[in-house]
Amino acid sequence: MSPRVKLTIPDRFFEKSDLWGLRATLRLLGMPLLWIVLLPYLNGISPWLALAAAVPLGIAISKTTILVHEAVHGTLFRTPAANVIVGRLAGWWTVVDFAAFEALHRKHHSHVGDDDDPQLLDYGDLAHASRLKLAWHLFRPLLGWNIRHMLVLMRQRLAMQRSWRVVLGEIAGLFAIQFSFYLLATNGGEHPWLGLLLPVAAATVGLFMSQLRGFCEHVPMPGEPGEMRLRSHTSNRLERPFLHYLNYNFHGEHHLYPRIPSRNLPAFARWLDEQGHAIERSPSYIATLFARWQAAR
Repeated sequence: MSPRVKLTIPDRFFEKSDLWGLRATLRLLGMPLLWIVLLPYLNGISPWLALAAAVPLGIAISKTTILVHEAVHGTLFRTPAANVIVGRLAGWWTVVDFAAFEALHRKHHSHVGDDDDPQLLDYGDLAHASRLKLAWHLFRPLLGWNIRHMLVLMRQRLAMQRSWRVVLGEIAGLFAIQFSFYLLATNGGEHPWLGLLLPVAAATVGLFMSQLRGFCEHVPMPGEPGEMRLRSHTSNRLERPFLHYLNYNFHGEHHLYPRIPSRNLPAFARWLDEQGHAIERSPSYIATLFARWQAAR
């Protein structure tokens, strides 16, 4: 990982695209919505098939949180208002409070790897981890362990001062979206148990995939300092459908230069390489996991 260096970055790398933002919005909001709509039809074939759909639904929800992330940085659309609107909408989609996430994520950027990093839940306290501890850390989100992330968001939200009108509007938006999802998933309340699949998928598979990304992007190898540990990954067809979208695999470049829109990160990474300041890059997320597993004592 290369430290931040003072470079004169060409203006073209800061250009935003409303078309890029619109495509990302339709894709990342549309996929979980599609799975929700399909649930009653899958249940008509077999309840087990509907239950199995919780896996792709959780993956889709995890990738929708990337939309919240892009909106927080204001790099999804040209206008700030469009970023805020889509960010809040994606937050209602995934039960992620946009304002609280924005505050915590900015703290994450400024405190990566240190004790004040709110994302340490994904990769902290593993410097001397045994393989057993490492396995427990990686797979416990599937048991709902990482619901603690939501508690962190709630504490952050309660600590923030907001007009009661704003808070009421946000609660109303969240309720409207989630109740609509419930009606769609249950075929108007005909199969109430299907309404549980969305929160269960988000709290297990969704948080598992999100932690897996954060772990690979920031976990230090044994003996390495955790401070400012940043790692990018080469994208491939096997991992892309499950783990990332919007060039999220260029995570090291994003952390060091967060004002650059995600659409420009591949070209920007090549430019950095030409300047002699390439960011550490793993050949794949699987390679990072395997390397960290092999390094565990």
